[in-house]
Amino acid sequence: MKKNRKTIMRCLLAVLCLVRIVMPSVIYADDPPVKTTPVSITEWSGGSVTETLGDVNVVNDPDDEYTTYGWAVHASTQGDESSIHLTTGDVSLSNDAKSSEGNLYYGVDADANNGSYTFVQTEDVTVQNINKNDAEVVGVNADAGFGSSNVSVITGDITVSGDAGKQTGLKVDSMSFDREALNDENLNVDELKGETSFASAMTDTITVLDGTGVEIDSTLKAVSSAVTDSIKAEDGIDISAKYGGSSSIEVNGDVVAEKTGIKISSDKNSFVDVFVDGTVSAATPLVISDSTTAENASVTLWKIEKQIMKTPSLSQ
Repeated sequence: MKKNRKTIMRCLLAVLCLVRIVMPSVIYADDPPVKTTPVSITEWSGGSVTETLGDVNVVNDPDDEYTTYGWAVHASTQGDESSIHLTTGDVSLSNDAKSSEGNLYYGVDADANNGSYTFVQTEDVTVQNINKNDAEVVGVNADAGFGSSNVSVITGDITVSGDAGKQTGLKVDSMSFDREALNDENLNVDELKGETSFASAMTDTITVLDGTGVEIDSTLKAVSSAVTDSIKAEDGIDISAKYGGSSSIEVNGDVVAEKTGIKISSDKNSFVDVFVDGTVSAATPLVISDSTTAENASVTLWKIEKQIMKTPSLSQ
């Protein structure tokens, strides 16, 4: 019997937000206006920010070489138990930038560092890259830094299209300890002491033209997780965990990919959990690294179809 745990997960995330954020949301008598400049909120002081907005529609103008926006929505907390609770309508970023400066473009970029908390909820997220062939384009990014940080993102459909060097629909990344620990040749994961960082995301469908649908990574005893309805992309899922990390993804529908359906990597100290309650259709449905064993990975797939797929179109 197929399972669907998405409703339960959505309720849990909602309860978490109520517990962590106690300030009331803004109530509008009419629909709030569409914002055509980026939403950027950074909280450093240890306080809480709660904001409710309408749609966010940002366009990088090719005729303006001096102004290039790297995101449509950006929410960042930096230590001292700072917190942000941001809610918006649809989010879109059209990148036709003429400027040569910068090569990272996000529809939604949410991060937390050193014991802080960031929550972002939006409707659909659309990113279109037109003119920057060397760009890295991401629909939604959830990044939890070291020091017991927590990032949660809930969105509707995610769509990423255009010509870019690297395109990703959803990225979820977490790290519980300072990155300098990775440079320690004598690093012993079992001896790492401290609080765990969490990064999580929940979405509806994810569609990426010429890129990866979902990338998930966890490092140094951190936890990264994602729940989504379905994925259509050149490569479906790239999920990894290392140095004691734990990464998981639940897909409540199909994974349709032109090349690789699911790519899994986990070391002996880490764990990866993949659950697909539908069909994985791809030229290569499943790739598992040599370091990944039955002890550090769990893979549950309803059905696998090996076939040559055309790159998905937005109309499919």
